[in-house]
Amino acid sequence: TINGVDQKVDQINLYDFYGNIMRVGVYTTKGTYVSGENEIVDNIKVTGGSKVISKPYTASYLIKHSVSPEKYISLYRTYTDTYGNQIGAVETALRCKSIFRSITTYQNRNKNKLTVRIYTADGTCIYPYDEFPKESFSYFEALSGIEDRPYFINPDTDEKEVMTSAVSSYTGWTYVLVMPEDEILTPVYQMLRQLIFLGICLLVFGLFLSYWLSHMLIRPIQQFQEEVSSTTLSTLDRPTPDLAGYQYKELYELNQNFSSMRQKLKISTDELVETRK
Repeated sequence: TINGVDQKVDQINLYDFYGNIMRVGVYTTKGTYVSGENEIVDNIKVTGGSKVISKPYTASYLIKHSVSPEKYISLYRTYTDTYGNQIGAVETALRCKSIFRSITTYQNRNKNKLTVRIYTADGTCIYPYDEFPKESFSYFEALSGIEDRPYFINPDTDEKEVMTSAVSSYTGWTYVLVMPEDEILTPVYQMLRQLIFLGICLLVFGLFLSYWLSHMLIRPIQQFQEEVSSTTLSTLDRPTPDLAGYQYKELYELNQNFSSMRQKLKISTDELVETRK
């Protein structure tokens, strides 16, 4: 990794347990260190070779080699000789902005009210790393109070929030995602409004269709009723009304039968008048 051209970390520091150190990366040098200035290196022997991850920190020896102060997170492991004896520790350091880039990119791209918090095993908040969380409480402590319910009342805003969490098996960090319930249900509310609008449109269309169909049915009936009411002996010879306006077969046949009956009545009346002469 040190000799490669594509280093995956910003800084690699090799410590032995005799006070010597070699730094490679942003700052490359070889020197000594004083026991006690790096607590993790002093205590890493007791881990038995297991990894130890630091909290975000500002490396004083890197400040003068950076354009602006950067926060780093380091991973420590012990290394051994050919006999398996621990002879030192290796530290790999990476900028926090590189470690959490996927989270910050997502939050910048999606302008929603998603809150992301990352806590170490002891409850220390390490994300956001560049500023102190604005809330007056710890979501890490709130996790123990929600039990099986994902809902949480934010004491700062009195909003009902939905909270979920997961623990990384590699780092031991607890990832907490929080979002107001209203924000989550926004698509549901939008769909509900669309359904209500569609229902109103269908109702209006149904009423219009009902009115149009009833008008088509009632108008011929009214015309036929007027024709029947106005029929007298003196109007039997009136021309038969136009039947083209009748859209229904039953009304058409009824009107046709009535016209036929009136014609027959006219003929009978005329014959009766002739016989009296």
